Amino acid sequence: MTSPEQIIEQYESRYDQGISTGNIRHFIYPWDTIGEALVLIYLFIPLRSKFLQKYGAILVWSFNFLTSVYVIRYCRCRGMAPAFGLGLIKLWSVLWTSIMILVHDCKTDFRRIDRVLYASPEKDPTDNATSTAVQTFDLAESRQRHRGSSTQITRGSNSQPVEKARDHSLLVWQDYPATSLLRRIDWVLDLYTNFRGMSWNWRIAGPPPIPDWVESRFEGHSDSGPPRKGFVAGRDGTRMYSNLHDLLVARAKTFVLGYFVMDILKNFMMHDIYFLHGDRTLPPPSFLPSPIRESYFLVQSYRLLLSMAMMYTALHTVFDLSPLFFAGLLGPTLIGVRGEPWIYPDTYGAFSTILDKGLAGWWGGWWHQTFRFAFEATAKRILQELGFDISSLSGKALQLIIAFSLSGCLHACASVTQLGQTHPITGAFSFFLLQSLGILLQILLSHQLKKIGVVERTPKILRRATNLIFTSAWLYLTAPLICDDFAAGGIWLFEPIPISPLRGLGLGIEGTGWWCWKGFPWIHWYRGQHWWQTGFIM
Repeated sequence: MTSPEQIIEQYESRYDQGISTGNIRHFIYPWDTIGEALVLIYLFIPLRSKFLQKYGAILVWSFNFLTSVYVIRYCRCRGMAPAFGLGLIKLWSVLWTSIMILVHDCKTDFRRIDRVLYASPEKDPTDNATSTAVQTFDLAESRQRHRGSSTQITRGSNSQPVEKARDHSLLVWQDYPATSLLRRIDWVLDLYTNFRGMSWNWRIAGPPPIPDWVESRFEGHSDSGPPRKGFVAGRDGTRMYSNLHDLLVARAKTFVLGYFVMDILKNFMMHDIYFLHGDRTLPPPSFLPSPIRESYFLVQSYRLLLSMAMMYTALHTVFDLSPLFFAGLLGPTLIGVRGEPWIYPDTYGAFSTILDKGLAGWWGGWWHQTFRFAFEATAKRILQELGFDISSLSGKALQLIIAFSLSGCLHACASVTQLGQTHPITGAFSFFLLQSLGILLQILLSHQLKKIGVVERTPKILRRATNLIFTSAWLYLTAPLICDDFAAGGIWLFEPIPISPLRGLGLGIEGTGWWCWKGFPWIHWYRGQHWWQTGFIM
């Protein structure tokens, strides 16, 4: 059996050969992020001319698009995870900057929740010349939109705060800060790195709405603060914690658990040659019982479940770092609202959404919704520009197909920049496109069954079982497209943890031990022939 180290050496040799022949080049930071930097610089400048705003946005976005396409086509990273992330992040920058300046004008459409501090109870924050428009928050409107079927953009009312908070602070809606460069930079960077919009007026619909005790701080009322214990759940089952202690304890538990689960999963993967090559015809590992090894269905199910478990655990563990760092290490004292617990609801929803909604529940509630707003908003804008009625059944179906196609493009670009022999179109892109078709198929079947009265006469437990069976069957048929591509590209060769207890105890494959991050750190300074060829490489 070929060892992971040998496969990595082959990929690195292919990388070095591509660099020497000029077929590919190093991804060099910061020069290969010049497109994103230009968009940010554009947003840092409060342009007054509508002509410059419109055509300046088109110009800087087009430059970012072209440079991103160039990087995806020609640039590569040596590491397995950076190679995958390169294509995904570059196309995501194109999608997200289009949301900021083309699909929406963030300077006029978006606003965020910010905290205004008082030097004394008598001082009004609106007296500060650098303060932006202060508006109260309509909780009823927020909850009504939260119950809607898609992400909404809400706006505050035009009334001014009438009362000072007991702790001499007040929450306000902050528009684009046109008068202060530092506030502008903070506002823009917050938007650029905020994908679910928990503290913005475009927050995604799944998590709980802004809680009552936070809403009271908009009005400046003196209240008892957040509940001491507990959480509230959103319609997708995501939990929003009411206090910092509960949030940090929950995230620390899942982070530690995820660390050890990844160690277990990684060891199982390294004993199966499939995860090194992505070829389903390769024999299964010898430790599996004979009935499983001799069954194509069971072997494929085992490999798909292992792939899904590693994807879920790795993403969940990485996402846990955000609240632990920003809310736990920095906290509200240093970063204001961005350090408060209600900003960080769960990343994944409740499994019951799959039982209740089937494949739509898998992708629309249970799986992480990090990219949802960008996909939905782009799909709506495309259809509106083409003259479609986005509220019609055909309009909603097309929105679904476009959104999943965008997700397919995102993951296909990640496939392109991997070092292995991948199939971006027939692999990752096709997988996500088929998910939209599967959802539409299940909705159509459910609708027909409702028309003839089958659904109403069927017990809930049987309906839930049917949803689970359909979802499992559809993923069994389609998931090999992306799982094979991930494995063939080399993503599972990446070491997710620095120290492996299992391998340290001798339970790993031959030649492995406690320390997993060989070659760490993976970021190096590279000096090229010219200054634009000099920078950090991975």
